[in-house]
Amino acid sequence: MNELEQAFANKEISDNTKRNYKYAYNKLMNITNNELISNLKDNQIVKLMKPVEIPPMSKNGMISVAINILKAYNKPTTAIEKYREQIIAEHYKNKKNDTTITDKLVSIKQLKDYTKQLYKDGKYIDFIINYIMINYGVRNMDLDLIVVKDKSQLNETDNFIYTTTKYVVVVINKYKTASTYGMKKFMVYNNDMIRAVNNLLGDNTEFKLINAVDKDAYIQSRTLNNLGETLVFKSIIAELAKHNKIDKIKQLSKTRSSDVNTIFKDYHIQT
Repeated sequence: MNELEQAFANKEISDNTKRNYKYAYNKLMNITNNELISNLKDNQIVKLMKPVEIPPMSKNGMISVAINILKAYNKPTTAIEKYREQIIAEHYKNKKNDTTITDKLVSIKQLKDYTKQLYKDGKYIDFIINYIMINYGVRNMDLDLIVVKDKSQLNETDNFIYTTTKYVVVVINKYKTASTYGMKKFMVYNNDMIRAVNNLLGDNTEFKLINAVDKDAYIQSRTLNNLGETLVFKSIIAELAKHNKIDKIKQLSKTRSSDVNTIFKDYHIQT
């Protein structure tokens, strides 16, 4: 039993929560250079996490995992719990001050024009990220893709993308609501996508699309105006809702694997 399993051994948590904890733990391992959390002091963990530039609540998720591990091994958590309070306070302060969210939203045309330019500039990784995000409304976790030659290389735990002669196939096993909706599979009929995927793979048998310690920050830096996945999705939903394109919103709810009522509640911004 590893330290993450030890931390939650006696707690009743859902499979989806377990996946989220594992995802946060893997990010922690990147930050600690694979040094076990149970081998570190809480103030050492705080020191390692402070320079990492990610959204406060993403950092809070990692802190929660670290605290649970430290407690499971009977180690002090005062310093890291104090740091978590600071992170949460920062989050709500930013949220309170962010009164101009509608000013940050962009049009679907702007998003598509930006994506087309990425392809023209030969930025194939950025192009693939934005194309899938815009057309299928996916979250960051969905975009953690492995580029492979064909379907013989697939498994049931990772996310993949590969080409055929006529289309691109995107297979997503690992994402936020996978326990509810199961595996997702998209057929992308777009010649630029086919060429972009093939150019990235080259003569390799596989290629990691996003090779970064903090994938969330990496993806955000590749979006128009550094909007990030949430504001990109809000921009799309706001425009579709404004023009009463409910069927399109329902379609995106399916590819995002999110209840359409949740989308209206959490993402529908009046403009």
